[in-house]
Amino acid sequence: MFPPTATSSIISQHLHGQRLADDFQRLQQFRAAWEAYRKQDTPPLPIEAGRPNDNVRVNLIKLIVQTSVSFLFGDQVAFTVPDAPPDDARIQYLERVWTAAKKMTWLYKQGINGGLCGHIFARIYPDQPIPRIVILDPATVTVRWAADDLDRVECYLIDYTAYEWQGNREVLVSIRQRIERTDTGWRILDQRSQPDKHAFDTLHEAPWPYPFPPIVDSQNLAAPNEYWGEADITPDLIALVNAGDFTLSNQQRIVRFYAQPLTVAKGMDPAQLKHGRDRTVFIPANADLGIVEMQSELAGSLEHHSRIKSSIHEVAQTPEIATGKVDDLGNLSGLALNILYGPLLQKTVQKRMLYGDFLSELNRRLLIIGGFPETTTTVVWDSMLPTDPQAERAVAQADRALGVSEATILTQLGYDPAHEREQRQAETPADNDPTPPKGDDDATNPDSESPAER
Repeated sequence: MFPPTATSSIISQHLHGQRLADDFQRLQQFRAAWEAYRKQDTPPLPIEAGRPNDNVRVNLIKLIVQTSVSFLFGDQVAFTVPDAPPDDARIQYLERVWTAAKKMTWLYKQGINGGLCGHIFARIYPDQPIPRIVILDPATVTVRWAADDLDRVECYLIDYTAYEWQGNREVLVSIRQRIERTDTGWRILDQRSQPDKHAFDTLHEAPWPYPFPPIVDSQNLAAPNEYWGEADITPDLIALVNAGDFTLSNQQRIVRFYAQPLTVAKGMDPAQLKHGRDRTVFIPANADLGIVEMQSELAGSLEHHSRIKSSIHEVAQTPEIATGKVDDLGNLSGLALNILYGPLLQKTVQKRMLYGDFLSELNRRLLIIGGFPETTTTVVWDSMLPTDPQAERAVAQADRALGVSEATILTQLGYDPAHEREQRQAETPADNDPTPPKGDDDATNPDSESPAER
C-alpha cells in the first residue's frame, strides 16, 4: 500500500515514539519508587478538612532498601591487586581516590540508587592529582546502545534543567552532556537549550583522551535481554505495601470510632439522670441505662495484615529476621541462619557479582587515568551473616587438629598471619620461652639436685 521509502519512514517514526514512551515509563517508575521510599505517595484514606487523619503509614520500602544495601556492602569493602603486596603503589593510589570519595558513604548512596532505580552510574572526572568519581542520578541519564549488542553503548546523554543568569535575570535552561562513540574513541559535547527552543546548541566539544568512556554503569539485579537492570522496589511490591497501609488505616479508624464503649439511655429525659456524691447513678422508674460495646473483634483484620506483611518480605527477598524481628528465636546455629536468611543471601550474592564487576571496571579505568598499566582488581566483601566468635574458634581448633595450617586459620578469623608472626617475634624472650626462667638460687644452692640426680 505504501512505497518502500514511506514504509521505512513510518516504521522509523513508530520505533522512535516507542523509545520515547519507554524512557517516560522508566522515569515514572523511578519517581514512584522514590515517593514510596520517602513516603510521599498518596495516603490510602482521603483526608478531610477539619477531620482526624486516620492514615497509618509504615515505611517498609525504606527498611527493605537499607537492609539490602547493608547486607551488600557490610561495614567495609576493600580492593586488592592479585599477587601484589599491601604497599603496592596501585593499591595506595586507589586508597587515595576512594578516601577522597568517602568510599563507604559513596557505595551506600550508590546502593540506594540501584535498589530504587535498578541501575547505577558513576562519572569519572580526571582531576589532578587524583580523579573524582561522581554518582549520577539514573533519572538524568539516557543510554543508546548498538542494535545487535546491548553491551556496546554508543552514546550517553545526561539531561537536567537549571537556572542560569542571562543578563540581569535567571532563566531556566535545559543542560545536556552528550558522550558519544566516534571512529577514533569518544568525545564530549556540552549543549544548552533555551525554554523557547526544542533543539540543543553545542557550546563546547572535546575528545575524551582514553579508549573508554568516562561513565561506568551496571545493573542492580540481573535483567536478561534488557539494558536497564531490575530494582529491589518493583510496582507490585509498592502495591503490597500500600495494601498493608490501607488495612492498618482502616483498623485505626475502627478503633477511633468503636474502641470506647457507648452509654445508651432508654425511657428518660437527659435532665432526669442524676449522680450521687459517691458517683451512684439514679434513673427514673421504668427507664433503662446500658453500655453498647463493639461486638466484632479485629482479629481477622490483623491476620489479614499479617499475611500482607509476610507477602511483602517474600516478594522483597528480605526475611523479617533480617529487619530486626527476633521473636521466638533462641541461639541459632550457622545452618539455621543460612536457611532463615536464604532469600536475602541469594539476592546479595547476585548483587555482589554485578556490583563487583562494576567496581573492578571502575578501578581499572581509574588506574589507567593515574598512569598505571591495565590492572584487574579484586573486591573483598564483608561476611553477610552475623557470626558467633566462640563457635568460630571451636571450629578453628577442630580444623587445626585435622591439619589445617595456622596461616589459613588466622586468615579465616580475620587476622593477618604475617603481621601476627611479626608481633610474636617482637615480644620479649620471656614471653616467647615456654620454660620458666632459671632462678639465681638454682645456680648457687649447693643442695640443688644435678640433672643426673633428678
